[in-house]
Amino acid sequence: MPEQKKRNRREILLIVIIGVLVIANLIKWYADNQNRKEMQEQMDKKELELFDTYTKLDSISNQVEIKIEKIRSLGGRIDSLVTLKEELEQDKYNLRVAKSITQKRYNEIKEKVEGYESLLLQKDEEIEKLKVANTVLLAENQDLKTDKSSLISKISNLESEKGVLQKKVSTAATLRAEGIEVYAISKSGKEISGGSFRIRQLDKLKIAFKVAENDLAELGTKEVFMRLIDPNQSVLYNVTSSNSGTFTKDGKDLFFTQKKDFLFDNSNQTVEIEFYKGSEFRKGLYRVELYNNEEVIGETTFIVK
Repeated sequence: MPEQKKRNRREILLIVIIGVLVIANLIKWYADNQNRKEMQEQMDKKELELFDTYTKLDSISNQVEIKIEKIRSLGGRIDSLVTLKEELEQDKYNLRVAKSITQKRYNEIKEKVEGYESLLLQKDEEIEKLKVANTVLLAENQDLKTDKSSLISKISNLESEKGVLQKKVSTAATLRAEGIEVYAISKSGKEISGGSFRIRQLDKLKIAFKVAENDLAELGTKEVFMRLIDPNQSVLYNVTSSNSGTFTKDGKDLFFTQKKDFLFDNSNQTVEIEFYKGSEFRKGLYRVELYNNEEVIGETTFIVK
């Protein structure tokens, strides 16, 4: 009987010991499980924070790129932003490839994010200032263009007015023929006037006129070109004479019959031009035109019968 009791006590003690060990293992398992959960939660939280920080860095990097282009287009300095862009890309790389990162390093990057965001706000202000400055410069440039255009227009108008005035002065300085007379000179040297001549009376033709006084005309040698136009509207000229040829009027060459050089002294002087045709004059109406300084200074007509 005593042996049986001892055996029972040992069995009970063994059961108690086993129970204690089981309970201790259960407590340890529970504690370990809780620790793993807490560690996993911390790791998940850290990964989320890392992801959130990386996303912010990526967003800031994109904004920096946009601001670099804006400031460059506005003519501002972009050196600091380019350096910032390089730092951002390095921080992104560190977060992306690091399997483990110390809390201290992570905190440093997180603090830099806040600094980056603050710097972006400063750059926004800089961009606005540059926009205002560019608007002012654009307005000033537009004013300068307007002033330049106005000045060019004024210069053009002045040049046009100058040209008109020069033309008027040139026209006013042109000589004027008065009292134009036509004479037929026979082979015997007899001069006949009247404006109507027979063929046998015409060996030479003489045109006489007075030069009107003109205070605007310069004194000195002047040229008068005489054009003799026959009934067929052809200009007569002597191909063997150096006093026949062409002169320019309004940019065009005109044939002339005879040229006369004389010394203009503004005394209402008389000028005579003689023309020898070398063959018979055709019957009909002839027209005489006198030119000086590319302008008609007088004209008349006569008839050959």
